[in-house]
Order: sequence, then structure tokens, then C-alpha cells
Amino acid sequence: MRRTLVIVTIQIAAMVAAIALSGPAGSPALAQDNSNAFARLDGVTIYFSEASREASPYDRTGQGLSRFAGLLSAVGADIKVLDWRADVPAEADLVVIAAPTRDIEDYQSARLWAYLNNGGALLLMVDPLLYSEKEGVIITEMNDRALRRERGLFLLTWSGYGLRARDDVVVTEDGEGGLIRDLTTSDLNTRHPILQGVTGPLAFASVRSLEVDASIQAYDAQPLVYSGPEYYGETLYVDYLQLNTEAYNPGADTARGRLALAAASENGTTGARIVVIGDGGIAMNGEGFLSAPNNSAGFVHPQNVQFMMNTVAWLVNADPTQTETFVFPTPGATATATPMIVPTQTPEPTPTNEAESANEASG
Repeated sequence: MRRTLVIVTIQIAAMVAAIALSGPAGSPALAQDNSNAFARLDGVTIYFSEASREASPYDRTGQGLSRFAGLLSAVGADIKVLDWRADVPAEADLVVIAAPTRDIEDYQSARLWAYLNNGGALLLMVDPLLYSEKEGVIITEMNDRALRRERGLFLLTWSGYGLRARDDVVVTEDGEGGLIRDLTTSDLNTRHPILQGVTGPLAFASVRSLEVDASIQAYDAQPLVYSGPEYYGETLYVDYLQLNTEAYNPGADTARGRLALAAASENGTTGARIVVIGDGGIAMNGEGFLSAPNNSAGFVHPQNVQFMMNTVAWLVNADPTQTETFVFPTPGATATATPMIVPTQTPEPTPTNEAESANEASG
């Protein structure tokens, strides 16, 4: 049954992020400029896909997109869920596919491709890893069930827009035999309109690297965000977790260097626009849109918020002169884990020499 998103009015814009329930805690609070200007999206209709177990705009948990959807609604957008049984509606200004955990079906790709050929817009956020729980144990797997580099939808976006994600996890060595996958970066393509007003740092929890064909084509494809030069794309990350040993393999892993983490492309013939981001969690309540304290509007990663709102504005070709200014509180300290009290064993008394002598005498 289709659910209805509560539209948050501009009069309570400063509290819009509080529509989400608490997400995972533990990330450090970052200093921020409290003023954020977002383009108005009046009359814009945004369809979110949920058929491939994507993150939902109605989910207020840490894995949901309710804060992102709330901000979009606050600046005038109409949020809906896409029904793949029919063609993408002509009224759709943007289709969002966020962190799918199973592949986009061929018939869905065909409907999406027809929509793009008519000048549509697509936002793809793809995760490199899948998490599940079995008997209290968290299991991590490579996300090889959705949006593989050389099949399905990415075959179309590569040929038509010069964008696709690699099957890897962007990492760097920690100097102690381990790998780090969480990263922040301020290496941004500030020439692109999406990065106007975004200074960084942008935060990524786990991210796939992207391939971008920036040669002269019928489309204009550009990287938007880069990793640092010390990062590479690990193709066997789960093996690393299981074996607890890291080894950069130049033959199999993505070469070390400034790796594209997000990219945009525009087709000059149809006017269609696509943005691909290698991190499905960049707009999730408990990751890129984490707030501190919980249930507040103090975003821990405010530049992630600005980046995502700018991305949507560019995709729907919003008027850059029509903006709404939001004032968010500076984030406070995130929650800390409750300490676990472990009782100590009561020491057993050790008999003294005098007591041992008395026992022997009485015997």
C-alpha cells in the first residue's frame, strides 16, 4: 500500500532533520557553518524506487532516507514511490535508486532507459557491501547482487553516459597490517554546478570507485569527488576481513590514485542527466545524514547534506536564484556506549602459617 510522506513546512525548516528516528551513534561531531542555502523544488516530482530493496524515503531508522526526503519536501518537492509495473510516469522529474541489495531487472532497466531517452534524470547511490545478521553475528559480503560493473543497467549508463561503478571497495592501509575504508575528502571538482557552495569535507563510510569516460562524446561526463592518492580499490575486501591480512594486488585491484567517488553526466541530445555515487549510505539517516544529538537537526556531516541537495537541484535543473536558507544547530557530542560492569571474583582466603600449624596440632 502506498504511504504518504508528511510534508514539512518551511516555517519549521530548522527542525526538519528531526523527522527521523535515532541512527547509529559514535561518529565525531564536526564544526559547521550553520547557514545552508538549498534550491527551491516547487513543482518537482521525485520518484524513489523500492522494488530492489532500496533504502526508503519513509524509513526513519539509520538505514532509511527520511531526513533526505524531509529536506526535499521542505523545499517543495513531491515525494512518491515508483511502480515498476508501468512505465516511469511522464511527470517524474527525477528517479532515485538508493542502495539496492538486489539487481535492477532487465524490464526495469528498459523502462528507465526509455525515460532517460525522453530527457529524464536519475540518481544512483550504490553500496559496495551488504550486511546481514545470523545468530547474533554480523555477516559482511560484497554487494555482487546489485548493479555489477559489466552487466545490466551499468552496461547502458556506460555506453550512453560514460558512467559506471567498479566492483571494489575504496581503501587504504592503516600502517598496522589493516585497511581503512571510512574516508573524508575535500578533493572536489568545483567547476561543476553541483559543487557550488560545497567546500568539504565529504564523508563516505564505504564506497565503490567509479569509471568516468570524460572524452569528447554526445554526453558530458565529469567526476565530482575524488579520494586521496593513497587509496586503491580492493576487489577482495571480504577475504581481507576473514583472513585479517591486507595485500594490494595491482593485477586485480583498482590502481592506487585519485579515484572518482561520485560523477555526473548530461546527454547533450536528450538533456537527460545522471549522477552516480559509489556510497549508498551518503544520504542515510545513520551515515551521511547522521545528526548529533539524535533526533536533532545538527548534522554531523553538513557538507554531505549540501552536496546531496545540490545534486538533486542540478538533476532537475532547478532555478539557482530561487533558494531557501536553513539554519541548523551546530552538532553536539554523539552518544557513547553504556559501560558494561563486569563483576570481579571474590578472592579465596589463603591460610597463614600459624593457621596451618594450629590445624596440624588439632589433628
